[in-house]
Amino acid sequence: SGDRTRRAKDVLAAHDNFYRAARFPGQHRCHRLDVNRRFAAEAAASIEHQARMSELLRTRLESTGWSMVNDSPFAVVCFTHPEIESGRTTVSEVVDRVVGSGRAWISQVRLSGPTAIALRACITSHRTEPADIDVLVGELERAIAAN
Repeated sequence: SGDRTRRAKDVLAAHDNFYRAARFPGQHRCHRLDVNRRFAAEAAASIEHQARMSELLRTRLESTGWSMVNDSPFAVVCFTHPEIESGRTTVSEVVDRVVGSGRAWISQVRLSGPTAIALRACITSHRTEPADIDVLVGELERAIAAN
């Protein structure tokens, strides 16, 4: 989790450096820097929260038998399940069941490597809480059990 957060902060720092050097017509340099620092602090806090929530999702999924298939510094979690790997259900069926519940949203993703298609969950809201992660994991478990 710490390594992923550090890599995400590096990306944010590069973004901040771009804006520090950018020229915005009609704005004074000190105003630009103040706005950018405030934006950077808020964005960093949001990224850290999203990283914590994605790490919580990874932990909860792994504890219930799911396998992670990516290692991203961002809040993108790609995963599969032995029921999918064995052919007893498909990624598409799991996506349809979870999205059809109306309680959570996931998608499928094409990957290179041994897992060609996997499930993908992205933590994109700063308002995501552990209870939301529990809802998603519960819906995934129901979708897998529906075979």
